[in-house]
Order: sequence, then structure tokens, then C-alpha cells
Amino acid sequence: GRVLAGDRSKRRLADARERVREFSLKQVTFPHPVPLEAVDVVLVDAPCSGTGSLAREPDQKWKLTAKAIKEFQTTQSALLAEVAAKVKPGARIVYATCSVLPEENDRVVEGFLAKHPDFALEPVGEGWPPELQVGVDGPYLRALPPRIPGGGFFAARLVRKPG
Repeated sequence: GRVLAGDRSKRRLADARERVREFSLKQVTFPHPVPLEAVDVVLVDAPCSGTGSLAREPDQKWKLTAKAIKEFQTTQSALLAEVAAKVKPGARIVYATCSVLPEENDRVVEGFLAKHPDFALEPVGEGWPPELQVGVDGPYLRALPPRIPGGGFFAARLVRKPG
């Protein structure tokens, strides 16, 4: 497969390019803009509160406010809508955060689906062997410490319906 990578942050994009060079990855390219209408899967690694990484960065909890969460929700929803407008029928959007908050996860996905009837939630883990089902929570992938080592994160798989 091929990976077409992009990011709005010039710093993160530069970091990604450096890692690709460092590991001599030939299948990763950085077209600008990324032709979303031509891809099968888009990973939206959404900006978030980072509550899944509080164990590594405990001072973050003092910076978190209800206003900040609302701003993240707005950004996350806009990003999903922007990507959804460009992907082809049958394409999948994997929405992911390093947050454990329902406001940034379930509620963003539910709000997106309410406004985009041409998309459906595709359960993650369907057909996976039991040993890989750790973290599968209904249709979502939800890693919550201490159940899963490392930080917490969330993922949902959305598919654009054919037609």
C-alpha cells in the first residue's frame, strides 16, 4: 500500500518527513494537498485535550477547561466534516484522539453521523481474533489505562455509503 501524509502543522509535517527519511520508508509521500477523493482510508488524528496522556504529562490536567474541551469539539467536528466532503463512496474515515473524554470521542462521532446520513459507523474489531479484541468497546476502539498499557486513546471507523 501507499501512504499519503499531510498535516496542517508545518512542524509536525517536518517531523513526519524526517521520520520517513530516517526509516527509509519508500511507500510514504507528502503530496500537497492530499487527494482525499482518491484514497480508500483517511486517518483523522484529531487535535484533542490529550487526557489519554495524563500519566505522562500530569500537569496538563491543570490547563484543561470546559471552554477548551468545547473548542476541541468544534475543531474536531469541522475537521471530520471537511474530510467527509471530499472522500469517495466506500472510503473509510478513522477518527482518532488521544483523549478519554466522551465529549471529544463518542459525542463528536454521534454529532457527525447525525449531520452526515451518507456515513455509517463501522464497528472496529469485527472479525478480529479474541486476543486482539482488547479495547474494543461496542463499535469503538477505546484504550483506557490501566486496562491497556500506555496512554488512553479512542478510534471510530466511519464509512461513506455507496451511491
